[in-house]
Amino acid sequence: MGCELKFMTAAIIMAGGRSSRMRATGCPLHKALVPVLGVSMLERNVCALIGRGFRNITVAVAANEPAIEHYVANRGAALADVCGAHLELFREADALGTIGAARYFAESSDPVLVVNVDNLTALDLRALYDAHIASDAAMTVATHTEPFVIPYGAVTVDAGSIVEYREKPVHPIRVSSGTYVVGPRAIAAIRPGRPTTVPDLVATLIGAGERVGSFEHETAWTDVNDAVGVVLAENLIRLHAAEFEQWWPTPDSESTIVVVSSPAGVLVRRISSGAEEPSAPAWTTSADGVAIQDDLEPLVIFDAVDLEQRKVVRHRAYVAPLDSTPTVDANASWVLIDGESSGYQLDDTSRRCVAWERNRARSVVAEERRA
Repeated sequence: MGCELKFMTAAIIMAGGRSSRMRATGCPLHKALVPVLGVSMLERNVCALIGRGFRNITVAVAANEPAIEHYVANRGAALADVCGAHLELFREADALGTIGAARYFAESSDPVLVVNVDNLTALDLRALYDAHIASDAAMTVATHTEPFVIPYGAVTVDAGSIVEYREKPVHPIRVSSGTYVVGPRAIAAIRPGRPTTVPDLVATLIGAGERVGSFEHETAWTDVNDAVGVVLAENLIRLHAAEFEQWWPTPDSESTIVVVSSPAGVLVRRISSGAEEPSAPAWTTSADGVAIQDDLEPLVIFDAVDLEQRKVVRHRAYVAPLDSTPTVDANASWVLIDGESSGYQLDDTSRRCVAWERNRARSVVAEERRA
């Protein structure tokens, strides 16, 4: 099956903290559970790890975050089980800082990959881990170049005279990508039971004469800490869909989906599935006789774990715009989500398709306004 690649070394997802910035912008959820294009940030990180072959995954969470604990014990554990992985929870009775929970692996003789739940990246996590193994570093930090725009006109002054004037200059700065590999020596340097931040650990290692390596990359990356960050993350994923949405090298089967946009809302219908890659559908009429254009617009290709069938499915979604309202048939092969009291429960696949269609529609409106 698509999950068979195995790489048993441990990884830890840091999901501690109280998510105060996210909640301050009106979202009641911890940021780990905030959906980004229909998938929570925690699930995106879990799938990215499993897709790269990591099979022992721990989620470090602050005390009194029952929603995260429920996800790990239920949906998260079921998803991992389908893929032959193990997902468990590490509850921080006291706050341990941004990397203190890695001390949990003090008995391990292998390095541990550390990711932050609020970071979404197309970084090749396996390549990062392998680079650390090949080095003599106690710790390796993934780094990338981030452009910072100075919001003012920058001037260079010499002897009271302006010799250069640059309007809103951009300064590229190499920054941490919030993803690390910590080896046994680095883990041993973490103080047990006490808060330890990443800067603390790096300073301690350098002070002890240890090497801290830099894994340099320029793949897509963002952090998500508030409602604006969610919008930016969705736009980034839309621009890099293949890197963010296709998690597994080889899915078990393929499926074709048609997403219908109408004045009444968005409807989703799966029209084919199987082991072979499906071709783009060419419809002339819908189920109720409403005309649909033949050349459907590609929406997104994404991977999902089907928990009932216990396999990885690669879905290819297309958009079919309508000028009128299709009829939702009695067996719910169509799913109406924006009409009144449709009574249909959205499954995970439909929810993702709807999120993508809404994002596409917003981007079209934004482009029209700019034009």
